Amino acid sequence: MSNINEKTPRESSFLSFALCTGFYRIFLVSVCGFVFLIGCGTVSQAALIEGIQLGSMRVVYPEANKNGTKFSLMNTSKNTFLMQSWIRMLDGEDKAPFIVLPPLKRVDPQERLNLRILRTGGNLPEDRESVFYLTMRAVPTISAKQEGTGVVTLVLQNSIKLFYRPQGLPKDGINAVAHKLQFTRNGNQLTAINPSPFYLTLSHLAVGPYLLDKDKLQLMVPPKGQQSWQIPSSARGEVRWKLIDEMGESTQEQRQL
Repeated sequence: MSNINEKTPRESSFLSFALCTGFYRIFLVSVCGFVFLIGCGTVSQAALIEGIQLGSMRVVYPEANKNGTKFSLMNTSKNTFLMQSWIRMLDGEDKAPFIVLPPLKRVDPQERLNLRILRTGGNLPEDRESVFYLTMRAVPTISAKQEGTGVVTLVLQNSIKLFYRPQGLPKDGINAVAHKLQFTRNGNQLTAINPSPFYLTLSHLAVGPYLLDKDKLQLMVPPKGQQSWQIPSSARGEVRWKLIDEMGESTQEQRQL
């Protein structure tokens, strides 16, 4: 999953697997004690009513936290799950320099699971933050009566962004640099230039009356880098934007003529 949807402004602090759009379903069939993967696809928002609620839709890990950082989730369903959690690179590789404890845990109905994320090494930049994915897989348990019956099990999997923030970066984070984002235009291409040490995710971007689709805003503007979008030639006027901060909320609107 290369692009992960961000939390929209003013959403509840707990977001359900069932209500997030970055979901994938994996069908497993249990036959004679063996489990087989038979397919996967996107889960519609209406497909699930109850499930796993996440404490937030992003995790910030300050380097100063020598004991790691915490993340919580809650099983709001009537089912028991085996919850598997790990950190992976943005390119999908699982060799990220972090571990999640516990990596595998049974979570009963209405039980909260507290995870601890610890850095294990790696050469990460010291002048800017790094981003990874915290991936969680919820596997429903199969009862003794279901074993060997060919029952199909729906496995839920979702990923949220983990931002590792080295010491020495601005303490006010995203809100302190939202106004520093700069925009240039070349024909039908709008480019955002990010001079800050943070990954910037836009929750709102407009050029005059033209509003960019939120799907296009999933692409982050990297630290000390840039990101571009195609816009129609008719899109003219003031550029207006909002960023997503550490709490998953939108920053104040910024403007550039």
